[in-house]
Amino acid sequence: MTFTFKKNVFLLVLLCSIIASCSRGPVVQDFAASASPTVEVDRLESDMHKAHKKQVNVLAPTNYEATENALADAKECLANNNSAKAVLHQVAIGRAYLKRANEFAERSRMNLKGVINARSQAIEARSPQIDSKEFKQVERKLQSVTADIEENDLSSAISERGSLQNDYLRVELSSIKHAILDQANANIAKAEKEGAGQYAQRTLALANQSVSDLDAYITANRHNKTEIAKRQIITERNTEHLLKITGESKAGKNISSEDMALKIEIEEKKTMDSRVRARRGEARNVKLVAINNNLEMEKEADLRFEKARNEFSSSEADVYKQGNKLTIRLKGLEFAQGDSELKSSNFALLAKVQNVIKALGNSSVVVQGHTDSTGGKMINRKLSSRRAQAVRKYLLSNTDDQALEVKAIGYDYQRPLATNKTAKGRAKNRRVDVVITAKNN
Repeated sequence: MTFTFKKNVFLLVLLCSIIASCSRGPVVQDFAASASPTVEVDRLESDMHKAHKKQVNVLAPTNYEATENALADAKECLANNNSAKAVLHQVAIGRAYLKRANEFAERSRMNLKGVINARSQAIEARSPQIDSKEFKQVERKLQSVTADIEENDLSSAISERGSLQNDYLRVELSSIKHAILDQANANIAKAEKEGAGQYAQRTLALANQSVSDLDAYITANRHNKTEIAKRQIITERNTEHLLKITGESKAGKNISSEDMALKIEIEEKKTMDSRVRARRGEARNVKLVAINNNLEMEKEADLRFEKARNEFSSSEADVYKQGNKLTIRLKGLEFAQGDSELKSSNFALLAKVQNVIKALGNSSVVVQGHTDSTGGKMINRKLSSRRAQAVRKYLLSNTDDQALEVKAIGYDYQRPLATNKTAKGRAKNRRVDVVITAKNN
C-alpha cells in the first residue's frame, strides 16, 4: 500500500515537472563579453527574416512573437545606449526563442504538410493581396492550431488540418478567378450599364457564356496557367466585342441594329483580312530577299574563312569556325618555360594571323592565353595573361588599321583541352588562341 502510494506520488511529480518544463521559457545561453551588440542584433534580425520565409511566423507563432519582442527590446537597449551586456542578453533571449520556434515549426510541418502546401499555393496566387480578408481569417485559424502545437497539443492539428487545407485551397481558387476574370466581368457590367440587355442580347449571352466557361475551366484546372492565359485572352476579347456591339447597336436605335452592327463588323473584318494577307505577301517577299542576302553573305564569309584556314600549316595552327567566329589555335607559338617574351621565330606565324584579320574585314579580336595546371593558380593566371598581352601588342604594333580592336585575356588552366595528368595533355593545354569575330557591316 505504502509502495503504491509512493509510486503514484513519484509519477505525479514527474508529470508536473514535464508540464512545467514545457510551459517555461527556453534556456538562454548568454554571449561572450567580447561579442558585438550591433553585429548580433543584425544577425538575429537576418535569421528572423530567413525563418519568416520558411513560414515559421505562422508555424510557431508564440515563440516567433517572443523572438520579435526580444529583438525589439535589444534594439531599444541599443538606442538608449544601454550596456553591451544588456543588449546581448536580449539578443540571447531572442536566439533561444527563435531556436525553439524553428523546432516547433518543424513539428507543425510534420503534422500539417498538406495545409502548408495549400498555403504556399494561395500565397503564390496573391491571395494576401487579392482576398486579404478571407486569407487573414484562415491565417488566424492556422495560428490557433500551431499555437496549440507549441503547447504540445496535437489534437486540434489532427481535427482541423483537413478543413484548413480546404480553406486555403478555396481562397487560392477565389484569388485566381479574381485575377483572371475581373476584367471580363467589368466589361460585361459596363456593357449592361450601357444597355447591352436591350441592344445586344445575343452578344451579351455569348460574352456571359464565355466567362462562365472560363470560370468552370479554372475550377477544374486551376494550375494550368498556359491554357488559362489563352482562354482569358479569348474571353476578354468577347467582352470587349460586347462593348463595341452594344455601342454601335445603341447608336442605330432600331430593332435590327444588333444584326446590322454584326454585319458591318463582318465586312470590316473581310476588308482587314484582305489587307493583312497583302501585307503578309509583301513581308514574305522582303523576308526572301533578306534570306538570299544572308545566304550570299554566309557564302562569302565561308570563302574567307576557308582562305584563312589555308594560311596555316598543320604544325603552325588549327583553325575552327563557329558561326561568325574564327578561332586560330597557335600550335607553333613557342615561349620559354615560365616566360612571356615572344621569340623572333614566332613573328612569321603572327604575321599570318595579321593577314587573316585583315582579310576578314570588320572584326573584333580576343587573344586568349592558357596554361596547364602545373604551379599555383595565381602564377598561371599572370603567366597566361602576360603571354596573351605579348601577342596583342605585336598584332597592334604591326598593323595600319587604327580601328582594330584587340583584347587579351588570361584563363590560366580553367579551359583545358586535355587532361593535365599527362605530359602530352599538359602540352596541349599550354596554348594561345586568337578568336576573331566578324561584325555586321
